[in-house]
This record gives sequence, C-alpha cells and structure tokens, in this order.
Amino acid sequence: MGWFDRHPEDLAEQSEPAEALEALRGLDELTAPQLVALDVYLNQWVMVVLLRPKDREGVLEVQELCELAQDLTPNTTEAQAFRTRWKAFGDLLEGKRHALQVEAVEVPVKLLHEDAILERASEGPCKQSELVAALKLSAGRVSQLLGTLEAQGKIVRQRKGKDSWVSLPAAEARGARAAEAASTGPGSVANTFFGLRRAA
Repeated sequence: MGWFDRHPEDLAEQSEPAEALEALRGLDELTAPQLVALDVYLNQWVMVVLLRPKDREGVLEVQELCELAQDLTPNTTEAQAFRTRWKAFGDLLEGKRHALQVEAVEVPVKLLHEDAILERASEGPCKQSELVAALKLSAGRVSQLLGTLEAQGKIVRQRKGKDSWVSLPAAEARGARAAEAASTGPGSVANTFFGLRRAA
C-alpha cells in the first residue's frame, strides 16, 4: 500500500514528514486526490512544528516538504490554490526558522557524522541522496542532521528539481577550495570515507 492510499487524516496523525518526503520524491506530479490529501497533511504538520518551542529540524523538514509539494503541483487553475497556500506555509516556516536561529545561543554539541558531511560538502555541492547512501542512514535521519547543520549555519541546502543539494556557505566553500589547492596530500578523510579521490 502506497503512502497516499491511507485516509488523509490517518496520514496526518500517523505519518512523519520524512515518510511524506520519501513518497513525494517518487512522483512526477501530484494528482487531484493527492493534492487534497497532502493539503490536509501539511495543514496539520505546519501547525505542529510552529507550536513546538525548539524543533529546528522539524521546521526545516516540513519546509522542504512544502517546497517539494509546490514543485510537484500541476499547472492547472484548480491546483494554483494549493501552490499558493503551500508557499504561504513555507513563508511561515521560514519566519519560525529565523526566530529559532536567533534564539539558539547555546554552544552546539558536535553531531555524529558531522565531520563526514562537512568534509564531503567541502569537495563541492552533493545530492542529499548521495549522503544517505554514503552514511548508510535513513533519509529522515540524514534530513534531520542536515537541518541541524543548516540551522547552525554550517551548510546550505538548495532544491534543484526533485533533489536537495548540500554545500558549504559561500565563505567556507572558498576557504575549503583554497586549503585544497594548498594541500599536496593524497586525499582528505572525506575522500577516503566516501570512496572519492580527485585526480592529482
């Protein structure tokens, strides 16, 4: 049974955003019933994460879901209302994300897999799905890790079509490229970890 085969209210109550993201990534375009089901789901989950006091990861995950939903919305008059509402949801979540970032004054604890993710991102933009495969973690767990790192300003995520791309912020990326150019070693820890090597 597919994700959309359940009643919309059951989806909202029983399914996590990571599951919804996984279901949407397998689609080319949302059908009319899927638009309705996803609208019920987003109405529920946007409110859930907005009301949670410090759920940065949840905000980022649902924000990504809203963006993907907009990308998959067909260009029909009937579907435009959904796209408009989901864009408004995304704007609300962006405001919440900024507020949480300002409030985050605690010293962050280094995350498990953080070094590997940052090392890979220092090599240039990579797909989020590539990190899922390399780290051997679930898509939802990687999304949470990336959400935390993005909230801390350590990475940037951008959507291109159906894929999320991960990179370092512009200043850090320039520094990483300069350090790589100055290095004469055979390869970084990340190259070894991900099985990647640049040609000398």
